[in-house]
Amino acid sequence: MMMKNLIYIIVLFLFSCNDFLDEKADISWKEPETLDDLQALLNDESNINGYLPSIGDIASDYYYLSEQNFNSRSENARLLYSWNEDALTNNTWTFSMSQIFYFNLVLDNIDKVSLGSMSENDRRRIKGNAAFLRAMTYFQLAIVFSPQFKKGMNESEATIPIKKTPDIGEDIVFSTVGDLYSFIESDLQTAVELLPQRQEIRTRPSRLAAMTLFSRFYLSLGDWEKASFYAGEALKDDVVLLDFNDLSPNSQIPFERFNAETIFYSTVSGNESIFSPSVANVPEELVDLYEEDDLRKFLFFTDSGDKLTFKGSYTGTNNATLFGGLTSGELFLNCSESLVRSGKINEGLDVLNGLLEKRYTENSFTGYFGLNEIDALTLIKRERLKELCFKGGIRWMDLKRYAAESDDPFIITRQVGEKNYQIDLQKNDSPFKLPVEVGKEITR
Repeated sequence: MMMKNLIYIIVLFLFSCNDFLDEKADISWKEPETLDDLQALLNDESNINGYLPSIGDIASDYYYLSEQNFNSRSENARLLYSWNEDALTNNTWTFSMSQIFYFNLVLDNIDKVSLGSMSENDRRRIKGNAAFLRAMTYFQLAIVFSPQFKKGMNESEATIPIKKTPDIGEDIVFSTVGDLYSFIESDLQTAVELLPQRQEIRTRPSRLAAMTLFSRFYLSLGDWEKASFYAGEALKDDVVLLDFNDLSPNSQIPFERFNAETIFYSTVSGNESIFSPSVANVPEELVDLYEEDDLRKFLFFTDSGDKLTFKGSYTGTNNATLFGGLTSGELFLNCSESLVRSGKINEGLDVLNGLLEKRYTENSFTGYFGLNEIDALTLIKRERLKELCFKGGIRWMDLKRYAAESDDPFIITRQVGEKNYQIDLQKNDSPFKLPVEVGKEITR
């Protein structure tokens, strides 16, 4: 049996146990011996590039379920949709921790194994790959399970545990908010330093991808200077924007997989079957944000009987699966917002105009100029929703940070039949709990 399969069996064993974090099992298996072995672990696209947490997107506000579709979902899907603290999160945690086991295994062995058929440059690249992937996975877990980072206010608050090695006997320490984000930051810095600027295979991260993720990361932390720095550095790389005039609005799958805007490709777990076009409806209030000359209105959405549904997935194969990677469109928006929040309003609007020129019917778009900071941010927030809806891992992050900067209650409401559900993200920005057997020691 190949080493890859042996490790896969171990992962299944580890993460099928309810109390896997407390187990100190004695399992013998073949240690990786060459860089080829470590690369093989990261080549498993279905496991490595899939299963990013879907909980934040299920909780977000860019879609809704009819009463019939709500009642036809599993009990847990209904609990997640209504922000109920009793919702189970075991699958999300298990998938993510199994991925982190792989990344830790690579990072623990990267400096020990022989070259095999590879080179020292490959060693640097593989280490950068694993560091990027671990950072991205922990960042997504933080968005779902950790309180919103508030500098100088909650760095010492307890949050999710950090696994730094593949040793299943390692003591589990529940980290603080500050330690968690510092750990993610360190991994991303490693990725920026070690990854090649571009990689031909879009399921493998590049330095461009690491800088783009860094811009998202610092945006979530409210560090506008660093967010604008990394976004600006990334944009120096002649980042491609699709001209939406070249796409067919009549196509049910208008975007190709691995299209030119895809900086890094991954997908979001679909285990609750929420986002299928036959289930998730698009609110008219969202579609009404798009002007008639905005081509996204026709490339992202379609009439389906008496409702509107989403068709614009960057997966290029299946609109039921949310794209969870990084795109040029997001990078432009990250740069625009961080510049505006840094006081560079005209520069930020220039970046935004560069994006929107590619989104409107040719020669129909008039750029935005001369706005004050409040109006510019209102515009950018609207454009983030319009551009990034149904792209996994972003909207819930945005809602949490918007709530944190608001002086007023930040309430999201859902209606199912005669019943209303609501959550105030200013009071409860992390409604979903870790599995009891994992998170019972955390105090909030």
